[in-house]
Amino acid sequence: MIKTLYDLDLNQGIEYLQSRDARLGTLINGLEVCSLTHHPPRTTLLEAIAWGIIGQQINTNTAQMLFQRFLDYAQPKGWTPENLANVDPESFRSLGISRYKTRYLKIWAIALQNDFPPLFELETWDDLAIVERLTAIKGIGPWTAQLFLLFRLRRQDILPNQDLGIRIAIQKLYQLPDRPNPKQVFEYGKNWRPYRSLASWYLWRSLSATVSEIHL
Repeated sequence: MIKTLYDLDLNQGIEYLQSRDARLGTLINGLEVCSLTHHPPRTTLLEAIAWGIIGQQINTNTAQMLFQRFLDYAQPKGWTPENLANVDPESFRSLGISRYKTRYLKIWAIALQNDFPPLFELETWDDLAIVERLTAIKGIGPWTAQLFLLFRLRRQDILPNQDLGIRIAIQKLYQLPDRPNPKQVFEYGKNWRPYRSLASWYLWRSLSATVSEIHL
């Protein structure tokens, strides 16, 4: 059965994480309740993946700013695969979106034109199947696919173990001498199953309040 955060009693999830990991539990106690279920999804499939592409290898504040510029550029009609595929690359450069990300956005738009499964169909797929389908497209890696699962589909048990913020937060939480690698992050995350999405949100929140503003 597909489990989303909307199916989760947040208090139950928080209590579970606190019982499994004392340090994470203390961190959670000092922060507000996770906001992932406070807002209904509002982005299209095109926009949600575009957010992940634009946000690759930059901080969250910058990613949010560039994504809003991306959305505003297509107003009042909004983005379609057709107009994204045909956009002038120099226009995106003026928005601050790099040349290689512009290329990946165009590749994504073309994939949508070529019978990529619609959002309502993806919502019935399991996490691994969605990651495999998305990462078959150039420019969409596991990180982008995992953030789509977490922030747009609100899946319950996603841990973006390659994410720099997650790795920094874990280093601080456990007072590690070195930043953990993705494999080590995955090992820490075993204690948080099946609520790794909730744990991930709190790890990000421990570094910045910006994560509370991500509403895909």
